Amino acid sequence: MGNPMTGITAIVPTMNRPQLLRQCVESLLAQTRPLSEILVVDDGSELDVAQALAGLAGPIRIIRQPNRGKAAAVNLGLSEARGDYIWICDDDDLALPDAAARLGAALDGSDAGFAYGSFQRFRDDPQTGERRIFGPGYWPADGEHGELFSALLDDFFIFQFATLVRRSAFETVGVFREDLVRSQDYEMILRLARAFEGRRVEGPLFLQREHDAPRGSQADGFDAARSFEKWIEYDQKIFADLLCTMPIEEFAPAALRSADPAVRLRAAHLKRGCVLARRKLWKAALAEFRHACALSCAAPPTPEETAIAGRILNGKYGCREVVDDRALLNELAEAFRVHPYGRHLVGEVARPLRWRAREALLSARLREGVGYLAALARLMGRTRAAAFLLGAAAARLLPFQRGPRPALVT
Repeated sequence: MGNPMTGITAIVPTMNRPQLLRQCVESLLAQTRPLSEILVVDDGSELDVAQALAGLAGPIRIIRQPNRGKAAAVNLGLSEARGDYIWICDDDDLALPDAAARLGAALDGSDAGFAYGSFQRFRDDPQTGERRIFGPGYWPADGEHGELFSALLDDFFIFQFATLVRRSAFETVGVFREDLVRSQDYEMILRLARAFEGRRVEGPLFLQREHDAPRGSQADGFDAARSFEKWIEYDQKIFADLLCTMPIEEFAPAALRSADPAVRLRAAHLKRGCVLARRKLWKAALAEFRHACALSCAAPPTPEETAIAGRILNGKYGCREVVDDRALLNELAEAFRVHPYGRHLVGEVARPLRWRAREALLSARLREGVGYLAALARLMGRTRAAAFLLGAAAARLLPFQRGPRPALVT
C-alpha cells in the first residue's frame, strides 16, 4: 500500500518543442499536490531546453540523451526517478491542476498498481488564440479488473498523462519497448493492466493538444497525416507478439469465469479473433473465428459473445478492406455462416456496416455507401439483410436517415 502523500515523479520526454514544453511544465508546477520532482528528458533536441524553462521555480531536473525516441527517453527517466509514484507526461499536453492530487489519492492506501482517468482534447486557433475543447472520444463503462484488460485489448484509451503508476509496478513488468516508435504506451498499459489492478478516477485529468507536428524519433519520424497508418503498423507488432505469450484462456471475458469451460474457450477464441481483426491481422483472425464456430458446444451465444461479435468491424481503423477485398469478405461470411453458433452471431458482426453505409451516404460518398450495404448482404445473406434493413427502417434507423448509432472508437 502507498503511504499518504507518497512522492510523485513526473517524467517529461521532449524534443524540439520548447514553447509547448514550458506550458506543460508550468501546468505540472501548478498542481495542488506538489510533485517531488519533474524530470525533463531531452531526447536530442537541437533547441535549448534549459533556456525554454528559464525562470521556472520548482524541482525541475533536465537529463539529456542523443535522439533515441520517446521510449528510450522515458526509460532513462525511470532509471533516474526517486518518487514511488511515476507520472509520464507528454510535452505538448497540459495537466489539470488537481490531476496529481486525484491520481495520488486513488493509490494512497490501496493495493492498486496504477490509477487512471480520462482527458479532454483541445486545439488553439493559430490566428485568434481561441481554445476549443473536445471530449475524449471512446471511453468504456467502468468494470472489474479483468474487464479493464479485456477492454484494452480492443482499444487504447488510457493515456500516460492520465495514469499514475507505482514505480514497483514498472519494476515488475519491465521497461518500455524501444523498438516501438508508436504505441509503446499502449503496449505498456496492456502489461500493467494484465498484471495489476487499476483504480479509475472520475473526470478529466489533462488536456490533450491536437496539432500537426511531426511524431516519432529522427530515425523514424512521421507527420500527423500518417498517424493512422503508423498506429496500425505498430499495433500489429504488439498483437503479433501478444499471441505468442498470452494463453488463450486469458482472452475469455471475466464475466464468464464461472461459465461452462467449453463456452469460455469458445468466447476466448472469438475475442482473440476480434482483437486481431481490429488490427487488420485477418488471416489469424479468420482462423480464430473458424475455431470458435467449430467447437462442439451446443449452448447459444452468451451476451458477452454477442457484444464481442459486434465489435469485430466496429474499430477506430474502420473496415474498408472488407468491402474492397472480395475474397476476405467471402472468407468472413463463410466462417460465421457454416455453423449454427456463427449464424447466431453474423447479424451482430454485420451491424456496424449499416452505420458505416449511413455515414458514407450522408457524406455523398455513394459508391462507398453501396459497398458497405453489399458487404452487409454478403455477410448476412440477401434475404436476412433485407429483413434487417427493413427492421431498421421500421425503427427509423435506416442507414441514410439520421439517428443514434453505436459508438465507433475515435
